[in-house]
Amino acid sequence: MEAWSPWETISPEAKLTLLIARSLVTPSYANKIEGFLAEGHLNWESFNQLAAYHELTPSAHIFLKSFPRLVSSDELRLLERYYYSNLLHLNLLQQELLKILDLFKKENIMVLPLKGAQFLLEEGVYGDLAYLRPMCDIDILIKKRDCLKSEGILESLGYKKELHGAKEEYWRNKGYHLGFVRQAQNKQFYIVEVHWDLDYKRSRPLLS
Repeated sequence: MEAWSPWETISPEAKLTLLIARSLVTPSYANKIEGFLAEGHLNWESFNQLAAYHELTPSAHIFLKSFPRLVSSDELRLLERYYYSNLLHLNLLQQELLKILDLFKKENIMVLPLKGAQFLLEEGVYGDLAYLRPMCDIDILIKKRDCLKSEGILESLGYKKELHGAKEEYWRNKGYHLGFVRQAQNKQFYIVEVHWDLDYKRSRPLLS
């Protein structure tokens, strides 16, 4: 009895999205993309929505730009625009992160970049494809005793607290991070989440 495979049950747009995701991890999957495109039957609007949802649009540009006969020029231009927009955004976030880290260092605040912020700083963490990973905010981890000093530094840069409708006491006493946001003159928004823990306090650990 053959094992059930979800491949036959998903849409062509989902199949292409899956091929691109797998190609990031296993380069040999990229060889299957051309043959799949040649089969046609793709709704590019649906694919673009799926790729954006899974944050794969910059990666789609990398893997599809080699097939101008099989992908429309309008689609390739759209993917290229998202790709370069993401590069610019990551560059701006990297500059902002380095500025913040420098100020924290001057105040002797120990800080650890988290998630995407770490990818911006250290080569190899995300392979050689870190520039394809979209990022919305900058996450950093500090010691809780340094919260007020950290808040002062961010406010000196023009950041304001973003409490998402809750009271500040809630985030400080029951939460594990505070969010800050600022808008630069170039209309770029910067969001920084300052963590002193990795998750909400729980009566039982997530892992035991």
